[in-house]
Amino acid sequence: MSETTIQGVSLDVLYSKATGNVFQTVDSKAHNPIKVPVQKSNATSEIVPWGIDNCFPQRVLREIRKNTIIGPTLQKKAEIAYDEIVYGFEKPAVEGGEPTFIRAYDEKVEAFFQRSKIHRYGIESLRNFYHFYFAVPRLIFTADHSEVYSISCYKTAHFRFQKPDKSGFIQNGFVCADWETIQSTESEYVETIPLIDIYADPEMYKDTNKFKYIYPLAYPTEDEVHYPLVDWNSARESGWLDVAQSIPKFKKALMKNQITLKNLIQVPSWWWEWKHPGFAKMTPEKRKEIMDLEIDNFEKFFKGDDNAGASMMVTFISDPAHQKEYQGWKVEAVDNKIKDGMYIEDSNEASSHLLYALSMDPAIIGSQPGSKLGAGSGSDKRVAFNIYVDTIKAHQDLILEPLTWIGQYNGWPNFKYKFKNSLNASGFAVPPSKSPMVEPQQQSS
Repeated sequence: MSETTIQGVSLDVLYSKATGNVFQTVDSKAHNPIKVPVQKSNATSEIVPWGIDNCFPQRVLREIRKNTIIGPTLQKKAEIAYDEIVYGFEKPAVEGGEPTFIRAYDEKVEAFFQRSKIHRYGIESLRNFYHFYFAVPRLIFTADHSEVYSISCYKTAHFRFQKPDKSGFIQNGFVCADWETIQSTESEYVETIPLIDIYADPEMYKDTNKFKYIYPLAYPTEDEVHYPLVDWNSARESGWLDVAQSIPKFKKALMKNQITLKNLIQVPSWWWEWKHPGFAKMTPEKRKEIMDLEIDNFEKFFKGDDNAGASMMVTFISDPAHQKEYQGWKVEAVDNKIKDGMYIEDSNEASSHLLYALSMDPAIIGSQPGSKLGAGSGSDKRVAFNIYVDTIKAHQDLILEPLTWIGQYNGWPNFKYKFKNSLNASGFAVPPSKSPMVEPQQQSS
């Protein structure tokens, strides 16, 4: 490599000393197709592959773990949607009013919730759901099949469907923590678990000999057949995630390799001969020694708290006969583009596109990356939060759907299951606003 080039942390960014140009290499997905191992492209495999290489979830997770927006925002979406899971009945609405939810307490349901650690099911299923629009609850039955004993949640990234049979029905699912290296469903590290037909009568499962089932929860999407494609994936497909990822990589390499110049000191050639007679005839080694000494003295003057506010005197020569002034020492501050915030606008734009794809108001998060440090007043946050909670009922109902199925199987009363933050008319929960845009606005100080 040429001595005029500084290599970055990788070949992605190069800086040229000679020209000051920075070169960046950007991968083009169109020219870098995913290479699929022969064993993974086997058409006789029992698995419905998730992605061309059966590792789509793993690839997505690796990408978003490098991003400061998508992962934390998905976590925030799950935390906002989550609350205590409650159950009860709805009292019919009085004329002109809303139905009232009356919370109930049932010993069998409470025991089931305690066995299942229902709070863990809630947050685990929501996190998986917001990452992939897909959750994989696991139902454990008692030995006599009289009831469902508990519910928990597999990691969505570990799950794959079995290929449909001739009638189009999928009998089983497979769970494995390492699909990147394991291809055979016969492996000891792959668990085969039957699926519940969510539209079938729960009673039909009382006569089976299986004690563990998966209740697949997939959010309805338009074109996908087996695995749903989450809407925020548009941030990946559009290239905005690549833009957001490249900016910190570029700035890191640039800041690591930049030549930090604070001041440019120009010394006139005549000064050396005037200060050190015979300078031009000295050996190169002697001239370098003298120049290093002068530079060292100058540097000492610029450094240290003791010299703060001190005055500097430099020699200046003029020619009275011709009224001509000779140039003296000249100090110029060097413009620091890094300090000025290079690429902040690009970072802001990429951040805005990512948050829009994630359907998240920046006010809820608390700030917007880049130069925008604030995110509105307290009322902005409250209104944004209330609007968000009002719009995720479909997500919450989907996560709670297995509890309704379990209640029918176990013979519980016909309870309605809710996350507590979705209640809009009760004495024990703070209701989200039904008219958030007309709330009084609190002025920020």
